[in-house]
Amino acid sequence: MRRPLRPSARPLANVADEHTPPSLSFHHTDLDSYLRSKGVKDIVLVGYQPQFCISTTAVSGQHQGFNVTVVRDCIGSHDLRSWDDKREIKGDELCDTACDLIQDALGLVVLAKDIRD
Repeated sequence: MRRPLRPSARPLANVADEHTPPSLSFHHTDLDSYLRSKGVKDIVLVGYQPQFCISTTAVSGQHQGFNVTVVRDCIGSHDLRSWDDKREIKGDELCDTACDLIQDALGLVVLAKDIRD
């Protein structure tokens, strides 16, 4: 059962930037302890390259016990070529696929209008 989105009346107090190494926000960083020290239970992910950064952060965050939400219209990716160079893969296709995978097993995918106060 998926948890319902509970918009908060209070603004987000802190935004945590990703730490190195890229795409591994919780690996060898103090991000987990920092978020827990602030009482954070939900993480909202936005950014670039959901096929890497956002997906791995969603996996790591869910593994650490956080509720994961991805804001679909606040992520993006560049176009790229397929592994065999036979087709172009549009950035929106990459974003949609990453969101489908995240929604299936890791958390919620919402639109920005659904979480604004």
